[in-house]
Amino acid sequence: MGFNRKIRETVFVASARRCCVCRKFKGRNLEVHHITHSSQGGDDTYEKAIPLCFDYQALLYIVITKNQYQSNIKSLISLILLLISIASSSEIFKLSFSV
Repeated sequence: MGFNRKIRETVFVASARRCCVCRKFKGRNLEVHHITHSSQGGDDTYEKAIPLCFDYQALLYIVITKNQYQSNIKSLISLILLLISIASSSEIFKLSFSV
């Protein structure tokens, strides 16, 4: 179904309008998403809500669709965070040898 306005506003305030994946301030470019997809029984409660920026929400839908909704969002976010840490460390690696 979807989160009601009060829950969405509470999530936005609690997160300071930052994406839970990239941690960047996203202002209006932020959506409240289910931790467990609603098609898998995810509730429309504050405890089951996470703020995602449009970029990571789109990426998440691609991954979920590819996995035919067999994974929950929490494990996918862990995967995304792992990919971010790998990308970040590889950038640091490149920068350290470019001097």
